[in-house]
Amino acid sequence: MILYHGSNTTGITTLEPRLADHGRPYVYLATVREIALLYLCNAVERPYYWFPYGFTKEMLEKGDLRPIYTEYWEGMVEDCAKGKKGCIYTVDVSSAQVAPLRDYKHAFLATQEVPVTSCEEIPDAYDEILRCVEEGKMFLQRYDQLSDAAREGQKRSLIAELREKNMIETPEDPYARLIREKMPEVWERYVSEASD
Repeated sequence: MILYHGSNTTGITTLEPRLADHGRPYVYLATVREIALLYLCNAVERPYYWFPYGFTKEMLEKGDLRPIYTEYWEGMVEDCAKGKKGCIYTVDVSSAQVAPLRDYKHAFLATQEVPVTSCEEIPDAYDEILRCVEEGKMFLQRYDQLSDAAREGQKRSLIAELREKNMIETPEDPYARLIREKMPEVWERYVSEASD
């Protein structure tokens, strides 16, 4: 099975499990190259990972795994991808070497090292995303194209996450700082609701 891994680190010959936000070290692999591309563009500083892409229900029912990158603020894709370079690594693994990531049809985890079979260097992730959008390999949903209901859903989701992590106690945390700086109205609403 051919899978892909996106990394800002170049020159990797073996992918090693790393600790992320799932509690154990894994190698994260995607079935679609363009999904791996998005992993060059983390929206928040580590230890967090945030890659706002998804699929419609209809797409998944048809087996269409072209990702939809959805902005949470105007210019998000530029902020997160412009000037970011890295590699999309290709691996060839057996199904015994990987496990599906929850219910996602497009993502797999490996708990052991995985040898790299090839590497595609990406000099600028933003330019590559725009090229993929132009070629119909993925979609870009700009913030100004979102309906009011979609924007409200984003805000509610972010506030719930801030509440769950009790970020009011750690406003300098990288995730809290990102929300404060890029989406101040979300942070203000969270603080207001927390003080009620």
